[in-house]
Amino acid sequence: MPDQWIIGYGSLMDRASRTRQAPRAQAAFPVQVAGFSVGWFHQLKATLGQSLSPTFLGAQQLENAVCGGVLYKVTESDLSATDDRETGYRRTPVALDALKLLTGTAVALKRDDRFWIYVSMEDYMGVPSKTFPLVQSYVDLCLNGSLEAAQSYPVTAGHFPSWWIDTIDWQPVRQYGHVCWLNDRAYAYRATFTIPNASSIDTTLAGNSRTTDLWKTASRQYSLPL
Repeated sequence: MPDQWIIGYGSLMDRASRTRQAPRAQAAFPVQVAGFSVGWFHQLKATLGQSLSPTFLGAQQLENAVCGGVLYKVTESDLSATDDRETGYRRTPVALDALKLLTGTAVALKRDDRFWIYVSMEDYMGVPSKTFPLVQSYVDLCLNGSLEAAQSYPVTAGHFPSWWIDTIDWQPVRQYGHVCWLNDRAYAYRATFTIPNASSIDTTLAGNSRTTDLWKTASRQYSLPL
């Protein structure tokens, strides 16, 4: 029977986050995926008026595009639970030939295995705004997952967090001169109190040319101007 695998490119990269729906998915492997682009555009618009919701990472199929994520094995029940979690995303098959593992020779995939990625549905797509900003707590979750992957394979994937950032479209985060990214950390000035990898996360964001200016602005923002 073929194995089932999920490619997580956002919060599913984080071990604690993905194992809520897939308890056995402790191990995850850094991977490059061809044919999909990732950016800041996934929004739960239907929740407006009921609760606050940020802009999340979303994926689209796009020829010649490349994105980064982690690959982890799941059961049928894990798949069903993750489908329920990923509101506004459609589970989409990925061909084995589109995957490039960044683990050296440590992991082997079978030709008849099935691979899935969650692609944003059109009704759940939009641009970051005051109503739907990026929030640091979600960025922390995603980047922590990329750091976990790099720490597991330091020789072959030590560069993974910065490379993962490079594969994301950050342009929509700046709208009309405003950076739509809020620092919602519980302890903004002592982030390591609740986020063990906060220093590494901040160093990665500050050291990447795509995010350094955005992050420096966001780290001082606790609300957005009208």
